[in-house]
Amino acid sequence: MSSPLHAPTVVGSEPPTWLVQIVRAAALQLAPQLTQRGASLAYLRLVGLKDLLQHADQIAREALSQVPSRRIVLVIDCAHEGYAPDKRLPKALFDLSASLTGKEIAFIFNQTSEVFAEQVGPAAARAGVRCAFTTFHSFFETQLRTVLRDGAVSTALKLLNRTPAKRLMCLNYKPRLHRLLALDFLASHYGRDEVIGTFGGAETVAGWPWQRVMREDAADFPGAPEAADLMARVGAFATPVNSSKGAPYSALVYGLPFAEARETFASLVTESEMSDGSIKRFTEKSLKALAVGHPVVVAGNPGTVSSLALLGFDMLEHEIDHSYDSDPNPERRLRAVLKQAKRLGDLDVEARSNFLRRNRDRLENNVRLFDGRLLAFMLPWWSSQLTNAVMTTLADWPSTSPTAD
Repeated sequence: MSSPLHAPTVVGSEPPTWLVQIVRAAALQLAPQLTQRGASLAYLRLVGLKDLLQHADQIAREALSQVPSRRIVLVIDCAHEGYAPDKRLPKALFDLSASLTGKEIAFIFNQTSEVFAEQVGPAAARAGVRCAFTTFHSFFETQLRTVLRDGAVSTALKLLNRTPAKRLMCLNYKPRLHRLLALDFLASHYGRDEVIGTFGGAETVAGWPWQRVMREDAADFPGAPEAADLMARVGAFATPVNSSKGAPYSALVYGLPFAEARETFASLVTESEMSDGSIKRFTEKSLKALAVGHPVVVAGNPGTVSSLALLGFDMLEHEIDHSYDSDPNPERRLRAVLKQAKRLGDLDVEARSNFLRRNRDRLENNVRLFDGRLLAFMLPWWSSQLTNAVMTTLADWPSTSPTAD
């Protein structure tokens, strides 16, 4: 019988993310259980669900040729993006299972949001497909590792002594309606030299289906102005950031915005989406602002602030009213977020300095969480999710004899 793959078979052409290390650790830890059931772990990273929908035959061929065991637990890594479930997915999984002649397969989808499991799980079960789900965000881990690698904690701690000349920082890249509304709000209350607001420049807008995205977003913001008008106003106010322009883009997407944080008092974070609760996640965008010691208000999914607090971050609730965090209505929640942003933004220079001074210990705690403690907490949690998912999957398979393969 073939032994379990201690270095999991990587199916597909996309380079693996950090998750493959967690899969490898699970394969080692669960080697006896995998052997007992004649199973191996394999890993597949998807750029998008369309890859699975369009290339199921190729994936099946690779799995057949590369994985020796009769049973395959295929960990599908969607961790680098927040994919929306596709109604065609259960059938694609069923077809993939059926095409693996002589093998049994179970899927573990690793996603950034629990809602994926809530929407896909029942449909997959009805299709007779074994599926389990874990949540792990590779950008999240990359951010934590980047802070450690670059010695960013010591740099961020120095920023706590700043006397910020500018009011707010609001960093954006891809157009979403809540981001446009946030920037438009800042433009209507402050001068361009009083805040730092960024937005994807012409290159980004040209490569992004913003009109379709805005139409979809508009259902959650029925009172919003026309998207084209917003785009024009925001374009005149915000600093454009294009992916080919070097440092500003790198700091915005991959690094930490130290230069911007040094000049500003607090962050209005605009997360990847602002749903009605159908998406349950936050991303590295919130972490960036906390890592540079900023007070924050967050335009994101419901529960984002409470999730950050559970990780140990001090959200300064004695200073900032985060009650918006529990409101499922995106439009109403954004109004409440912007109200809190304006409360912070309206403080004068002396009041901003006093705010930072009296909350220094709390903000320092947030920065110091990035010295390794947060990563040390998250890695075992992510690993236990995967281990439990594999164990649950294996429990559905009976033990095999030594000659089963």
